Amino acid sequence: MNSSERQRRKSEIIVKLFSLPKKERIKGNTLPTLLYQEGTVFFEHPVLCKVFCKEASSGGFQILIGVPKRKIKKAIDRNKLKRRMREAWRLNCEPLRSIVASSNNTMLIGLYYQSSTPESYKTIESKIKKLIRRLIKYHEETHC
Repeated sequence: MNSSERQRRKSEIIVKLFSLPKKERIKGNTLPTLLYQEGTVFFEHPVLCKVFCKEASSGGFQILIGVPKRKIKKAIDRNKLKRRMREAWRLNCEPLRSIVASSNNTMLIGLYYQSSTPESYKTIESKIKKLIRRLIKYHEETHC
């Protein structure tokens, strides 16, 4: 195996480690409704986080990211904020992923942007890191 093959394999491993696959996204109508109605709320301005634990055969989490049209009028700004939130989550969720994988429940997580002005990526990332730490603590306390 030459050095270029090793480098390619190393980059593939890193890509898999920091990915957000389709199975980790909430789809459909029933799960978002359940999350919205019965979820536990954590708030780190400008991001609101709702969490709900669902019985499942294997552990893990699923995520939903939303930016309301009522708060951010322009679609280009909403899409930019969703990209920023998704990227911050994708790069920082590994500690939560490794802890939740050992449980028998699926953690449903909704991240909702609550400010009426767009924030920078650094601000969003720092708040999402705080929320991930709080989610880890919540998981340890409730054994979700």
